[in-house]
Amino acid sequence: MSTVKPSISDARRLLENPYAYVEVLGVDDFETGVEVNPATHSSTAALGTAAAHPYARIIDVDELDNGAQSRLDKLASGPDETETSSVTVATKPRRNTRTMISASVRGVHRRLWSERHALWDGHPPSDPVDLLDPVMALQSAGFTVEVVPGLGQTRSGSQVLEVAGVLDALSRRVRISARVPEHVGRFTLAHELGHVILHGGMAGLHRDVGIDSSTKQHDPIEREANRFAVEFLMPERLVIRRFEEIFGHWQLSLNEATWFELFGSSANYDPTRAIDVRSVTKRLAAIDRFSGAQHISLASQFGVSVDAMAIRLEELKLFVG
Repeated sequence: MSTVKPSISDARRLLENPYAYVEVLGVDDFETGVEVNPATHSSTAALGTAAAHPYARIIDVDELDNGAQSRLDKLASGPDETETSSVTVATKPRRNTRTMISASVRGVHRRLWSERHALWDGHPPSDPVDLLDPVMALQSAGFTVEVVPGLGQTRSGSQVLEVAGVLDALSRRVRISARVPEHVGRFTLAHELGHVILHGGMAGLHRDVGIDSSTKQHDPIEREANRFAVEFLMPERLVIRRFEEIFGHWQLSLNEATWFELFGSSANYDPTRAIDVRSVTKRLAAIDRFSGAQHISLASQFGVSVDAMAIRLEELKLFVG
């Protein structure tokens, strides 16, 4: 029988770091309501200048704010030689608005694009989705990433949870557990990247249990890192473009024909009955065949869980009930 680590609260006190762990987990508490301008959903707008710039649909180069770029440049350059041991004291990270988080994500996407040849040893990916690599982004920010056999366990209430990732800001290292599913590890890495970019004042060791965007977060710091991970791994323009490629439209309405395509039968379709939106968006996220054509599912393309992609589709209002 495995030995359970001390409680999260005790560990937080020991580390003198109130942000050291994700303490409460759940589902269906992810923030929604992102407003999307329908004009940006057209093929032309979504692709932008894709003919000249194949990554235009995920990198809003002209919209990057100077603050986001300067934070990235400072991270990549490493600690200042004049810094003292006072950096080991945990400070409360600033709050980040959604606008600030989006600008920071664009900054990371831009850096990945500009450094793609160096990061991928002269062979950058041909598929834009492959550019959304949290390992490469962490390396670009001056951090090393290690996959380890395990990181131990921790307790949250009555639950014993596997630690999925550990961020050590002082040694500029992120460790990820090989015991968690691949999509959980990927989201956790993007989540840690969010802490690196958004919460530079954090110090000491920061541990996270296995999470994705469907995980309930009460700590605002963790919610911000989750928001960053969502926008980093599932950028609006690219998700819309791939949705269009599979379903033929930037926004799908449910009718008898689409119900049949999604669920294989129209027998249970009832336009007078309220539908379970999440069950439909999960099907849209997971389906690999539509209108007689075979596809790689959206969840698989972006390397996220079906639940995470379903929530993102709802955010972007790509399904209308």
